Amino acid sequence: MTQIDSCGHPTGHSSMLIDGNWLCYSCTQKELSGLRKFVSEFEAWLEPDAEPHVRYQWQAMKRQFLEARESEDDERQKIK
Repeated sequence: MTQIDSCGHPTGHSSMLIDGNWLCYSCTQKELSGLRKFVSEFEAWLEPDAEPHVRYQWQAMKRQFLEARESEDDERQKIK
């Protein structure tokens, strides 16, 4: 029996867990594209007028996110 992701598509080796939902590769790319657009718009809004401590907090959050993504990628490579 085929397992189905939260997006309604069959589960595959490239399915990802995003916000508690398993999404297929295609839906994951759509979701990440939207997130990337939001982040770039947020950074464009933040940068000109942000106080240094706000910019520092944003950079720290972004760094933690990227480190978590690298860790997930490493784990995924070990499984393959």
